[in-house]
Amino acid sequence: MEYPEVPDKLTKPNLRADYMVEHLWDKVDLEKTAITDRQAFVDAFTDYLSMFAVADVPEVEKAVAKFVNRIQKNSSNLQLLLDALEVLVYDPRSQYCSDDVYQIFGAELEKCKNVDAQRRRVIGQRVSALKNSRKGATVGGLTLRSGDRQVEIEDLTSDCIILIVNVEGNFDTNFLKIRLSADLATQRLVEKGAVSIISVYDKSMSSRSGDEPNWYVAEVSNVDAMFDTRVVPAVYVLDKARKIVTKFPTDEQLLTIMARLANAMGV
Repeated sequence: MEYPEVPDKLTKPNLRADYMVEHLWDKVDLEKTAITDRQAFVDAFTDYLSMFAVADVPEVEKAVAKFVNRIQKNSSNLQLLLDALEVLVYDPRSQYCSDDVYQIFGAELEKCKNVDAQRRRVIGQRVSALKNSRKGATVGGLTLRSGDRQVEIEDLTSDCIILIVNVEGNFDTNFLKIRLSADLATQRLVEKGAVSIISVYDKSMSSRSGDEPNWYVAEVSNVDAMFDTRVVPAVYVLDKARKIVTKFPTDEQLLTIMARLANAMGV
């Protein structure tokens, strides 16, 4: 694949990257000719993704809209793009994984009628979940139950909220619950009201276990559109204002957070 030559007058890194993301695919017939060299496409696509980190976001968004509009006209090439996004951009194990980049592509692919309806639905759910689950996002709209009590998440006054999104049949999530239940610092913080633990289930889930009586339980109709669960246990740590401050902490990291909070509060 022949890459475009950046004009010499563009000397700033962002302007050079802007030019490249706009023109990288200009000499590739994305619409009429099926790309047969899959590796060449992947190599070019990863170069494309690498430029996004330097380019200006509005220029990336415009370039992606143009690219998706072109490639979706060829079903074979469109499938190459969908596969590449799945492996390179959405998979958290990939060095190119980026929630922001996936949302940019996803917003355009949702509009493409050449993407089958089921795939568009999944992409839409992912875009929604990534938006809701980003660091700094405020979690709201959850009705919580604890025994006979029912409250809204907005009513909580705890300094820290641990939100656990349950995934059907996932042992790691159940094991984390066991560790939290047995952790003295966490127990004391919950009893004091300094920490609230919320266990979230999709209404379709068949089994529910491991929740302590003084934890809250929430049921939602479509958990996949509300929370990112690519990494399990899918845990979020929220501050008093219900803003996400930590996403996907490990068990050890979460217990360390509890220990530090307990020490700071003298619990």
